[in-house]
Amino acid sequence: MEDVELQRERLIIYRQFFLFLVNGGVLGFLAWAVQLGVFYMMGEDSYTAYTLSTVVIYPPLVLINFLVQKKLIFNKSGRLRRFIMINLLMMLLMAILSPFFRWLLMLCLGDEWGDALGFALAALAVAPVSFVAMRYWVFRHVRMS
Repeated sequence: MEDVELQRERLIIYRQFFLFLVNGGVLGFLAWAVQLGVFYMMGEDSYTAYTLSTVVIYPPLVLINFLVQKKLIFNKSGRLRRFIMINLLMMLLMAILSPFFRWLLMLCLGDEWGDALGFALAALAVAPVSFVAMRYWVFRHVRMS
């Protein structure tokens, strides 16, 4: 009986992680497009502008993301304050990793690739950390009725 419960819990986690990644992919694509647009609109080709354009897109996405995770992924009420705290930490991590990946891609593949994909690679690196924090700290309590 214990094996059945364990398998059931694993399937739930796999399903949630899959939905988390799909949600992250959709929102990530939108964020990436907006981030790149804001970066180019700033008219300044610098690491500061790239970092600022990354930070600017976060607030509206946080609220959309919370609602999607609450209703569709974890089906739990969640704690908005904790969600915001985790997102602030992820934003900080993205602000650090995004310029790093931009630089790395520019070095290896050229400036255009760095500008286009630095943010996306940072998002992929942050996704597993974010999922664990969301599942076990933000959405871990009582299921929604």
